[in-house]
Amino acid sequence: MATAFLALPSVTAQADNLSFTIKNTSKYIISSFQTNEGHGWSKNWLRGEVGAGQSRSLEFLRDGPCDIEVRVGWRTTDGGQVIGDAWNIDICDAQTVYFDGRKVTYE
Repeated sequence: MATAFLALPSVTAQADNLSFTIKNTSKYIISSFQTNEGHGWSKNWLRGEVGAGQSRSLEFLRDGPCDIEVRVGWRTTDGGQVIGDAWNIDICDAQTVYFDGRKVTYE
């Protein structure tokens, strides 16, 4: 399932179609993935959830900065909901974004 995201406009004249995979290596269910390009948090990129041990491909049109903040929301084992800390990533360079239950990393 692919999710399209249109970044806020910037001074760049050219937009790029990019994609990455979010991989859930935690024991939790990922319920949201949001970005912040400096103008506030985006809507949830995910349509649905990413279960423990599962992956989801995401596609987006990049016409803003590559260095952005991301945060992940997840369902806890007791049924609660947590929105994690913000992590800086280069979204243009990211092939796989990992969530391990504590932090977001990418390669």
